[in-house]
Amino acid sequence: EIPARLVHDITTRELRRPARIAARKGYFTYFSDSERIAVPYADYGKLVNYLAQNRADFLFLEHREIKGYPFLARFAEGHTGAEFERLYQGQDAAGNTLELYRFLLDTGGAMAPPRHER
Repeated sequence: EIPARLVHDITTRELRRPARIAARKGYFTYFSDSERIAVPYADYGKLVNYLAQNRADFLFLEHREIKGYPFLARFAEGHTGAEFERLYQGQDAAGNTLELYRFLLDTGGAMAPPRHER
């Protein structure tokens, strides 16, 4: 509920169009009224490039669903770059880690300023 509300608030206030969310499964994008982008099986650098090429606004991680994905260790260890701003970290009903990140690269590859005030 909280991650979907965050997406809704940012979409309404800043994007003024449906958000594009990279998510492993479609339920989160359905409930947040967003467009889904698949999460690639890739290392961190390729994930960043993929999200930029697909004009992603957010990355929703369900750690249970993406165990073994090469990029996951960097997120789990908190070693992401400035291209990601963590908006939410919590757990699902079964105790599995969930995270929502704002993706801050524009489609040209240049760093965009943070678009969300905490």
